[in-house]
Amino acid sequence: MTARSVLFACLTALLLGSHPAAACSCGRTPTVQEALGRAESVFVGRVAETWPVAAHIMDMDTIVRRVTLRISTTWKGDPGPEIVLVDLLGSCSYPFRRGEKYLVFTYRLPEGAGRYTSGCTLTQPWSSGALDAAALGPGRSVAQDATAPPESLLHKTGRRLKAAFVGAHFLIAPAWSRLADSPGGVFLRLGLELAACALLAAFAFLARRGQWKRPALILTLIALITGLLVLGVSYREIAANPWLKPIIE
Repeated sequence: MTARSVLFACLTALLLGSHPAAACSCGRTPTVQEALGRAESVFVGRVAETWPVAAHIMDMDTIVRRVTLRISTTWKGDPGPEIVLVDLLGSCSYPFRRGEKYLVFTYRLPEGAGRYTSGCTLTQPWSSGALDAAALGPGRSVAQDATAPPESLLHKTGRRLKAAFVGAHFLIAPAWSRLADSPGGVFLRLGLELAACALLAAFAFLARRGQWKRPALILTLIALITGLLVLGVSYREIAANPWLKPIIE
């Protein structure tokens, strides 16, 4: 299976449903020399950070995980001391964990969307010993290996909150788009816009009379509660999805 086929299969599986129908199918495992020839870069790196982001890949909007690795040794390419990979979070996704050290074979996403690896490559934990370093040949030292600091509570909270925000966007955007495409949805959106204009006019009138504080507080509380409910539903949907769950773990 080619790198582009693996990418397309992962994205298709992710967008078609929340539960995988089957495990990733990779085909024949390449030899070390074949993997070296096909990969854009090959290196040993330690995962320093993971972060959920929204991305537009192959004309599709999706959720991905941004994985930052600090490189100690390289065999191909010139990635520098750090590299950022796009984890596609599908059945073929590679389960990177913060602080762990990996031998990584990277490939280029189409249309300059970044670099990625997958479970169908020879990427693996460096300590596993499954791939003999001698088969790779002499590597070039980039930097002294250093352990990644443990994730702070603030960073973990921010990462999970960002995942909920991204998930909320993917829950709301399709529904809003369907409203715009339906005959009744056009009038509904027009009504919401008129209501917003009327609300602004009402606030201006109340502000002139000095009576705007209480209604402003009520509307703020309603907006806050609604936002928290949407974020909570989004977080629950992500936690229930076996492919998206790594971005909150």
